[in-house]
Amino acid sequence: MTVGIKNEIAEYLETDEVQTRLLVVIWYDENNIYRFIADDSVESIEIDGNVYQSAPIVRGTREENSDNSIESISLELSNKWQEWAAIVANHGNEFLGKKCTLYEWFPDYPEDEPVAMYSGILDDIKMTAETFSLSVVRVLGDYEQEAPLMTYDVNCQFVFKSDRCGYNGLEYYSCGKTLNDCIQRHNQLNFGGYPSVPREYLINK
Repeated sequence: MTVGIKNEIAEYLETDEVQTRLLVVIWYDENNIYRFIADDSVESIEIDGNVYQSAPIVRGTREENSDNSIESISLELSNKWQEWAAIVANHGNEFLGKKCTLYEWFPDYPEDEPVAMYSGILDDIKMTAETFSLSVVRVLGDYEQEAPLMTYDVNCQFVFKSDRCGYNGLEYYSCGKTLNDCIQRHNQLNFGGYPSVPREYLINK
């Protein structure tokens, strides 16, 4: 990424107008991968070399079982994409146990790769003529060993002054984990949170 683009991103973050889009990717098998974007302004869009179909997506809150060993997030996808509607009608239950990952993408910077937020397997599948509802479930112990995916939160998730944080100044000894904290330290390009997330849709680890 060039210095000019970095400066543009820094100025953009300071405006508090950061826009993001939720991406949902479902792997049926290695040859059949279904990609969706929560954006009604387009029919489909190419992101990082892959085509995502537009679909209204309702994302639920994160839930855990009684011993906090398993967590899940509910999703409801519209069947407005005709090819997907036919697949769901004929093979919907076969998606049980298939992998699903949620990503966040910054449409104003399409050259940047989507950021993985949450990954699990499909469970609790329900189908109607209009919607495909499901839960994305992950086992917490196994998940933490598999990949260090970030959680969906407005606050930064990096350890202060760690390699991922990137700040090594001497004038600050702690951090409040907010975007404003990063801006004060001129470190907003390394901010490890999602400033556009509505509070009611936060996914906390």
